[in-house]
Amino acid sequence: GFSNRQESLAKGNPQVPTETPARGSELWSSDSLGGFYGQAVIGRDRAVYATGADGKVYAFYPDGKKRWAFQIQFSSLSEPTVGPDGTIYVVSQLNGGVPVGSPRSFVYALNPDGTQRWVRGTTDFLETPGAYGQGGRLYIGGFRFDQFSGSASGIVMGLDTANGTTVAFRTVPGTVEEVPAVSFTGDVFVGDSNGTVHALTSTLTPRWTYLMRSRLTAPASIASDGTIYVGDDQGYTYSLTSAGALRWEQRFSQQGPQYSSITIANEGV
Repeated sequence: GFSNRQESLAKGNPQVPTETPARGSELWSSDSLGGFYGQAVIGRDRAVYATGADGKVYAFYPDGKKRWAFQIQFSSLSEPTVGPDGTIYVVSQLNGGVPVGSPRSFVYALNPDGTQRWVRGTTDFLETPGAYGQGGRLYIGGFRFDQFSGSASGIVMGLDTANGTTVAFRTVPGTVEEVPAVSFTGDVFVGDSNGTVHALTSTLTPRWTYLMRSRLTAPASIASDGTIYVGDDQGYTYSLTSAGALRWEQRFSQQGPQYSSITIANEGV
């Protein structure tokens, strides 16, 4: 719904039931130095959160007025994730000039008023935003690089949102580049750069895997019946049962990768 101020900005009168904001009209806009990363997200209090290319996390009131900005040390920032209690989580990565053995990725937890709750550093490369799961866990994907062998393996970690400590961890063969998905039952689904979909429990214990034609480029979407939909680099969309069996596959994108996640409607996808 719209607030009264939003109705007014959209040239609608909130006191007249027959009047609604003009469809597609701009309510407000804002900018940051260099633009914004990824998507903006909306909290329960209807505040809007976004990460800027200037290394700041921005919070806006529903009418577009800036609420606060929080500066983060960064080379790249994820889009925000908002937890049920209003805490905002942002992943930051430093890409150059980091001494061996020093943290290069950080997860920040911010209070709704823009103050820092905690920050967690790791030597791993965290590549995705966080996904909020059951039991107050935040799941993040990325990869771990071995300086001695020169090899890399994908990782999924689960953090305790109360203090940022690692409570679950799993390595997978390929880099995890898309945000994990969490089902209604608490299971976690990730795809890696080798083209494998991994189904994991809430403690990141493996359940099953499914091999696609190429690397995952569209993060998993999960229907209410447990069906999982994912997309790959060759433009294929896959429908998998909750047990990991293929229901169907279809090449919707003939020109290249399937980048967008699948939108699930009452009648289908």
